[in-house]
This record gives sequence, structure tokens and C-alpha cells, in this order.
Amino acid sequence: SGVAAGIETVVFAFERDGARALASLRRGELDVFPRVLPIHWPDGALTPAVRAGFREVRLAPQRFTLLVYNQRKAPLGDGRVRRALAMLIDRARLVREARRGLGRLTLPPLFDRALPPHDPAAATRLLDEAGLRDGNADGVRELGAVPLRLDVLHVSHAPIVEDEIALLRVGLGKGGVAVAGVPVDGAELEARLRRGAFSAALVSYAGRRETDLGDLLGARGALNFGGAASPAIDALLERLRREPPGATRARLWGEFGARFAEEAPATFLYAPQEVALVRQTISGFDEGVEWIDLAKLRLTGAPKAP
Repeated sequence: SGVAAGIETVVFAFERDGARALASLRRGELDVFPRVLPIHWPDGALTPAVRAGFREVRLAPQRFTLLVYNQRKAPLGDGRVRRALAMLIDRARLVREARRGLGRLTLPPLFDRALPPHDPAAATRLLDEAGLRDGNADGVRELGAVPLRLDVLHVSHAPIVEDEIALLRVGLGKGGVAVAGVPVDGAELEARLRRGAFSAALVSYAGRRETDLGDLLGARGALNFGGAASPAIDALLERLRREPPGATRARLWGEFGARFAEEAPATFLYAPQEVALVRQTISGFDEGVEWIDLAKLRLTGAPKAP
């Protein structure tokens, strides 16, 4: 039963090092390269021979990178401050420069109204309104005598993330916010998130469109590391759980987006995009999906020379 595979034999080559894997691709030893790291894109991957022999396949994994704020730490408990931080971040520049264009400015469910505009002028007004001013002219705003400093927890030894931190430092710095990266390994990152030992953190969240965001944004959510507690958001999440697909559910997502934009418990930065490289003699792949389905691949031309 079932459909016969279009390719009789598939050999998997496992290589931990991305640069060495690319070298194998350039030597013609591979037919499918499932994921080019952003740091190698495009110049490190697309040599003339690769351009001639392979096609790009854009993939859309259901993951999202966000900046989570610890609302237990002043002044991050003030929604005006969180909204201002979101508007100081140039998300398009993050995707363009840190991820070499491999990202989508989108949100997991259908609440596109929650996408923060890049509006430093409006952010400045919000920070002034919240009482944060640069009283000593050192370029950093203060609340009383306490400077507005964002120590951003992030995973270590990740060049792309380090580039993201540098761009956050530039963007937020224009609004008078001091930013420092705090690199830690994965285990320490999770431990500090669960203890609440951070002011902000760059994290990745896996979820499909229409996913239940209660674990991330609900007051009792297992992944609500920032301590967000909003009766309005909790009520909307509960209504969304009960409402079947249709016009009412779409309207509820719109209401949720407006509430999310108002309270800004986190800033969704981008959805990562990935690029696979597939030899020109292979067909059957789909664009915009999460991964290449090897069972659908077919040989459409002469195999490569040994």
C-alpha cells in the first residue's frame, strides 16, 4: 500500500560543523542540503558551481524569536515602557542584517494588529510620559536615580544572536536605553528564566498559526517567564480555546492582538526562515513548508557524475 518512493536509496551524511558540511556541498558530494546557516548566507553557500547546480528552497519553520520582559523588575512593569521598547526595535533591520534576510516579520496567530511599528518618536513620548528622563545627560534615561538598563539574557556562542544583541543595543540606545548582552549556555538560560533572574531575554518559541498561546502569555502559563498577568488576555485566551474556526474566532484574534499591543508583555521580533539547497535534477519539494519531505522527491534528470 502507499505510493512508491521516487528515489530508491537515500544516504544521510551527518556533520555537526556547518562550514565542513558546506565544503562537502561545494565538492558535489551532496544532493540535498537541508539548512544553510544564516551566517553562511548567501556568499558562503552560493558559489558559482552551487548556483549552477542547485536551486534554493525557502522553508518556514513554525518558530518565533521574541524578546521577553521581566515585569517584576521596575520599570518593566509599566506597559508604556514595554510598548516604547518594542517601538525602538527596528525588526526589519534585525532580519536584514543579523539574519541576512532569512526571516519573516510575522506573528504566530492571526493578530497582526499587534505588530509594533518602528517609531522612535512615539517611543520617546511614552518614556517621557512614564517619567523616564535623562537627568544627567549621559545618554541613558533614569527613573529616579536608577538608569534604564536592559540586561538581555541569551544563548552563548551564537554569532547570529550576538549580532542581534548589537542591533538591539543600537536601536534601544537611541531612545536612552542601555543594553548589555548576558550570554549563558542553554541549561543556565532555562534555569535563570524559571527563577526570574533576568530583566529581558531573547528566546525562541515553537508554535503554529492559531496555536494556543496560554503557556506563553497566560498568567499561569508554564512558559510565562516574565510574570505577565492580565485578566483581559486570560479571558480572551479562554474564549479562543472554546471558539471553533470562523468569523467569530478571527474577530477574537483581532481583539487579542489589540490587547497584546496595549500591554506588550513581549516583543515578537521575527519568524526565522530557512533555505535548503536541492540539486537541479531533483523535483517534488514544496516551498514555504517546515521541512523537505524526502518521500516526495523525484529524480528528473541524469544523476551527478561519481
